[in-house]
Amino acid sequence: MSLTKTVAADSQLFDDEGNKYLFSALTFKQIGQYILWYKFKEYREAKELGVDKDLLKDIYKVCSLKDFSFESPELINSMLTPDGVRQLVYLGLQANHPDIKEDTVDKIVTVLNFEEVALEVMRQTGYITPEVKDEKSGE
Repeated sequence: MSLTKTVAADSQLFDDEGNKYLFSALTFKQIGQYILWYKFKEYREAKELGVDKDLLKDIYKVCSLKDFSFESPELINSMLTPDGVRQLVYLGLQANHPDIKEDTVDKIVTVLNFEEVALEVMRQTGYITPEVKDEKSGE
């Protein structure tokens, strides 16, 4: 069974138990949500680690000054990390699965399928387009 299969504008993703989920192309609003998620990622991580409140305020200020556009290399690179792919999958599943939980996404994006899911997510976000190549000729 293939992990991903393009179906019109949606892709089918499967968890480790074989359950099917429809991943929709992300809207501008969802890309904006991803940018905010990434912008404050360091703050959330510091908060989870129990960093001192004064330092946490400084981290928040630094995060709030960050500015990313849709074409920002740092933002695009973040989308190829395990955390970034996981967050994009979470956002892309919400249209068809509004009650999806983050722990379900952990069953969909695994170490074994990360690369395949990442490529499909990047196709759906429009950052890469599928290429058709003849494996023998390389064209």
